[in-house]
Amino acid sequence: MTVSLKQCRTFSFSDGTLKDEAERLVVWWYGPIEKNTRAESVPKIYVFFKPIDKNNNLGNVIERTTVLTHVGLLRIGSVWEKGVSNSRIAFDERTFPVSFSPGGWRIVSLDDLRKAGRSLYTSFHDEYYLPLERKQRSYLIEFDLPDGKHLLIPCTEFWVSGISG
Repeated sequence: MTVSLKQCRTFSFSDGTLKDEAERLVVWWYGPIEKNTRAESVPKIYVFFKPIDKNNNLGNVIERTTVLTHVGLLRIGSVWEKGVSNSRIAFDERTFPVSFSPGGWRIVSLDDLRKAGRSLYTSFHDEYYLPLERKQRSYLIEFDLPDGKHLLIPCTEFWVSGISG
């Protein structure tokens, strides 16, 4: 799959996060949050990336962990090279009418969708996003849309973006 990129504000991490990565990476998905093994430390989160070559072709998913506080800069679609991001995937922006009333939304996991025979897209493989022990899960907010379809947003993306009703 080839993507189009758009220049954006430049970001980097003062602690050197991603600076030693050999490839240019695009943030693809957020995984589960887990307790940091260091006492009194920020929780960690799995972040899934896809390598992106010089022709903007995407590779296979790779997983990294980082501290949860980094997610504000590690936005889905942001492209990182040697710890610096100055471009992102040029997504089409759309607005959806959603309801925050009871019954208008629910929390689901990728595992829930898989068990119900639903898939986000054909290239979405469980082995990349669901740890085998299934103790940790990636959750999404599912909104019902007026046309009978559903809008799925990773919970982490929803809260980091500051989406409000």
